[in-house]
Amino acid sequence: MRALLIGASGYLGARVHRAAVAAWIDVVTAGRRPVAASDRHVVLDLAAAGPAGVGAVLADLGPDVVVNCAGATSGDLATLSAGNIDGPAALVTALLRMRSPARLVHLGSAAEYGRGPGRAPVREDEPARPV
Repeated sequence: MRALLIGASGYLGARVHRAAVAAWIDVVTAGRRPVAASDRHVVLDLAAAGPAGVGAVLADLGPDVVVNCAGATSGDLATLSAGNIDGPAALVTALLRMRSPARLVHLGSAAEYGRGPGRAPVREDEPARPV
């Protein structure tokens, strides 16, 4: 199995990368920064590349699965939108355009739910309230 791991230089992506390599999965990493632990890395900014650029990478690599760990947790509205809306939208669009689309695993965070009621932890069945 070949996996394309996007965002492998981040907190979650680095852990996913180690686990995938330990499981003998053929992993190609991608992201804005090189990954020292990766034998094969493609420089890729999902939002900047858009569906056509992401599609070219997918066509070249032919992954069976794409694991998206990329995203933004801080910054101004433009940075947050590019990392959490525009980039994933480009990835999904590119996958849908493929003749044989790869499976997508998209990691998110509790921030997608927005503020919950009161001080209790937000449950997964709470209605989404993103800002």
